[in-house]
Amino acid sequence: MHRFEPPPLPGEHRSAAEPTDPYATPTSSSTPQASGYGAPSQAYGYDYGAAPQAAWGTPALNNHPRGTTVLVLGILSLVLLPLLGPVAWVMGRSALKEADASPQPVSNRSSLVAGMVMGIIGTVLLVLGTLIFVVFFFAIVTMSAAPVV
Repeated sequence: MHRFEPPPLPGEHRSAAEPTDPYATPTSSSTPQASGYGAPSQAYGYDYGAAPQAAWGTPALNNHPRGTTVLVLGILSLVLLPLLGPVAWVMGRSALKEADASPQPVSNRSSLVAGMVMGIIGTVLLVLGTLIFVVFFFAIVTMSAAPVV
């Protein structure tokens, strides 16, 4: 098996000896003894020290199981079936309460909130549509029952 070796840099001459592995763990004889910036780290064995840790901790990797369901019900309540609005609203509210009570944050909180808000809007559209239907129905009934003069 052949090992890939990059071409030499301009002005660099390759010797016939085996090249050193740049990814090998440095030995104490090959590690420069310096202090200050770029000094070798005693704890980690490489020059730059440990990578900085994020101040906010580990990212939230757990999803709430009803996140997608609430979002889909909210979208459907706006587009096709306003009867699904209250269902999306109630499911979203309970899922948000569960997410807030859990010790670990959920990563799909935004889809829970979006589905719940669309469920609220779908519920408002359902109520408005029902009121308009009732008003027009009674208007038609009273107009048809009135005697023609």
